[in-house]
Amino acid sequence: MPSSMREQSTANATAGRLLATYLLLEGVLVSAPMHLAFLSTAHTDDDVDTILQAHRRALLRLKAEEWLD
Repeated sequence: MPSSMREQSTANATAGRLLATYLLLEGVLVSAPMHLAFLSTAHTDDDVDTILQAHRRALLRLKAEEWLD
């Protein structure tokens, strides 16, 4: 865990890059580092469910690796 603001800033940037990478591994492309995940009317309910589950798995992985509290 970060022990200073400088470490926190670096940790957040790293966690953000990891999140984008983990989502890509799940088949979800976001524009890192800002994670702009645009949704359109072309996405089906199944697409949205897939994206939500990918985020859940990616965030759980970040938490397991202690990048998140």
